[in-house]
Amino acid sequence: MKRIIVLLCLGLCNCLMFAQEGEAYRGLTKAIEKIYTVTQKHGKNILLLDTQSTLFYDENGSIIEKYMMKGNLSYLGKEIRFNRNNPHFKEILVYNHMNGLVSRSVEYGDLQTGNHSSIMYDSKGKVLNKVQCKSTGADSLIWEMHYNQVGYLSEYFKIQHNKDGTIDEKTLFDYKDDVMELHKYIYDPSGLLSSIVVTSPGDSLLYKMRYRYDESANLLEQSKTDSGNLPMESTIYSYDDRDRLIMRLDYSFNPRYGGTPNLRTQYEYSYE
Repeated sequence: MKRIIVLLCLGLCNCLMFAQEGEAYRGLTKAIEKIYTVTQKHGKNILLLDTQSTLFYDENGSIIEKYMMKGNLSYLGKEIRFNRNNPHFKEILVYNHMNGLVSRSVEYGDLQTGNHSSIMYDSKGKVLNKVQCKSTGADSLIWEMHYNQVGYLSEYFKIQHNKDGTIDEKTLFDYKDDVMELHKYIYDPSGLLSSIVVTSPGDSLLYKMRYRYDESANLLEQSKTDSGNLPMESTIYSYDDRDRLIMRLDYSFNPRYGGTPNLRTQYEYSYE
């Protein structure tokens, strides 16, 4: 269950683990990431290389450095990442092309109890956003609190878990404690997340997320449909024979063109 680990982590709190990290990436020293923006002309996709990044790994398969170049190879900046377990801790420092600090993100907590925090700061140390997850223990509830730049609560989730630790449902509240959305998590017989159904307080369908996997439990596709079951967006993933991500395709859908998918962004990865 390599990709779904990241997916559920994002569903629980703001996780700083990336799709190109984990067990499948142990032993790597370097990877190349190319991101293309895509436009359509006369029914054909036109790819323009937007950014090209070089990623460096530690012995655990975690990214520790990322150097970013524009498509024309002008230097954009870098990310320096620190990883630690027991207790869990991640930190990302983002620098611009002049080596000036742009932002700092930190994540720490206990992944077993669900107590967890994620904070993003600007270059001067001011909090840009903050997310805290706190477990209540016996009742299997976790509260995910979202705070704005001035420290006020903007929204929060009440998260109910199943006995196996997976998410059963999430209820979204605004800062006035009014229910905004209900997210119901549905799993396939093997325990993989198959869909998330999002409804309004009046039980009207708002949208639905669906997930599809290969035989190794790698996420192949995640898609979003609206209240009328019309496609809104989709992401397709491809892997090599070592279960490492090699391509990601992001699509959007325009109802005016009969639901035909339009490729918007293409990501390509190669490893050393």
